[in-house]
This record gives sequence, structure tokens and C-alpha cells, in this order.
Amino acid sequence: MILLKDEKLLNEAIIKSGESKRSFANDIGISQTMLSLLCKGERNPGAKTAISICQKLNIEFDVLFTIVNGYNSKHKEA
Repeated sequence: MILLKDEKLLNEAIIKSGESKRSFANDIGISQTMLSLLCKGERNPGAKTAISICQKLNIEFDVLFTIVNGYNSKHKEA
């Protein structure tokens, strides 16, 4: 399971990219709703989504995300 370490950091990075969340989400292949849920910590990203976010923001994976084995979550993966 991939977990976002810090919602504030992700939101700030998207804002600093100069793109709207709609445009950012479209560029990485997810809906704006899904991106909003990820940014609020209400959903966990799948590997492809997490990697796409990191590549788009030019941020190392370990800065934004952590991998947790055996984590039981009520959140669905994107």
C-alpha cells in the first residue's frame, strides 16, 4: 500500500507547479475528484498514480509517499 506522507506538501507542490488541479489531474490520467481525494488523504494512490505525480512534480517518490506492507485501510487505491 502506498500512503501520502503529507497532504500539505502535495498541495503546495501542485500550486507551485502553476497548474490547476483539473489540468494536473488530466495530465497524469486521473479525475479532478480523485486528485482532490488524494490531496485530502481520503484516498491512497496506486503505484502508477504515485509515480506519475512524482514525475510531473519532479519530486522524489520518498519525499511524497511511503510504502507500507500489511496496512489495513478503509481508503481505496486510485
